[in-house]
Amino acid sequence: MAPGHPADAIVPTYEVFALRHSVRSQDLTPDERARAKSDMLKLIDQDNMVVFYERVCSEFDWSVDTNLVSKMKAENTKNLKELQDAITEAEKQYGDVEIKDGKLAIAHHYCRIGDWQTAQERYEDLLDAKALDSTSKVNIYLTLMRIALFEKDVTKCQEWLDKAEKQFEVAGDWETRNRVRVYEAMHLAQNLRKFEKAAELLISSLATFTASELLSFEHFVTLTVLLSAASLERPILKQNVQRSPEVLQVLAGKSRLATFFNSLM
Repeated sequence: MAPGHPADAIVPTYEVFALRHSVRSQDLTPDERARAKSDMLKLIDQDNMVVFYERVCSEFDWSVDTNLVSKMKAENTKNLKELQDAITEAEKQYGDVEIKDGKLAIAHHYCRIGDWQTAQERYEDLLDAKALDSTSKVNIYLTLMRIALFEKDVTKCQEWLDKAEKQFEVAGDWETRNRVRVYEAMHLAQNLRKFEKAAELLISSLATFTASELLSFEHFVTLTVLLSAASLERPILKQNVQRSPEVLQVLAGKSRLATFFNSLM
């Protein structure tokens, strides 16, 4: 697969969902929520997220920009045709791997625009593909879990996590293992309120964090500090959190969090 191939895409990522959360938040000022809305709409336009756009317009009772919708739909139709043409070409001239990559790219396309149902159907169709290795299967499960986390679908989160962990037993590489740990921690904290176990998983991933599609490194460390402070004993905090180079790096730029955390020691 050539670098930059559409099958390499990692979608969805956290940025647009973090901005949606900010738009929802009553803890922010009207100006802050307005900036979050503007930034979110820029990302939606950039990635032609037409289905997601229509969904948030309905949620927030915004007027739909019909010109923007028409533009995004036209771009998506063009992109989808190119992806389908690539599969046709692969079926004529190449083999199972290239066909699999083409189908994966189409699943990513639907995921990128916010059509979760169609994306899930396309991903599930791929899971039985002969050319799909174990790590790729784990990545599909994590993609589906990411959607469930962002949309707060507890049942689906658990389903995809269970399948990712089972498949990981076959895949077994360290990077995948560390990513699965972070996903599990987010599910435990966000959906199940099992803060101690979530904190332990996050601490174990501090030095090896690679799940940047799920949350930023700064948010990851901040969450680790807060969950650890809420659930772990002081000796563990001092040994495994306060002395962590990753924590020290982030706390250096967050004086209020640093003051709060250090007051617990």
